[in-house]
Amino acid sequence: MSEATILSTGLDDTKYKTYCDKFSSFLYVKDIDGVGSIMFHMKHFKPKNVKKQYDEFTQYVIYTCIKALNISKQNRWSTIRAYVNLNHCSMDNFSLKIFKHINGLTSTAFPDTLDTCFICSTTKMFKMLWGMVYKIIDAETREKFKLVDDFSFLFENSK
Repeated sequence: MSEATILSTGLDDTKYKTYCDKFSSFLYVKDIDGVGSIMFHMKHFKPKNVKKQYDEFTQYVIYTCIKALNISKQNRWSTIRAYVNLNHCSMDNFSLKIFKHINGLTSTAFPDTLDTCFICSTTKMFKMLWGMVYKIIDAETREKFKLVDDFSFLFENSK
C-alpha cells in the first residue's frame, strides 16, 4: 500500500487508541511548531515488553508515522521530525534488533520523510548506541541525525 493510499484512508482510531494505551509512554506524536514530530522517550522503552507484542508495536509505529505526517501536511510540510531522549536510560532500554526492524520499516514505508532526528543525551549513551547503529543507517539519513543539548522540556506534559 502506498503512502498516499495510507494517508487518504485514515486510521482505525479504535485500534490506534488501544496501541496508545500500550506504547505511548515511550513513543507518541506531538505537533511542534506545525511539524509532526515523533517523540521517543527511551527511559520508558522496555524491549522485553515490546518483543511480546511485536506485531502490535509495528502497527503502532506505522500509525504514529502517519499521524505525524498528517500533522505536517496540514501545515504544508512534507516531512516529519523525530526527537529521541536518551537521558536517564541504559542499555536495558535499547534493542538493536528492534531498531533494525523499525529503521527498515520506516525507511521503506516512508522514504524521504525524515527531516531531522534530534538526539538528546547528557551521558555517553549516544556514543555507544551510535557506534552500533551507524552502519545500519544509510549515509544520506545519517546526516539527518543531530546531537543536541537537553530538550527534556519537550517531553513534559506530553501526549
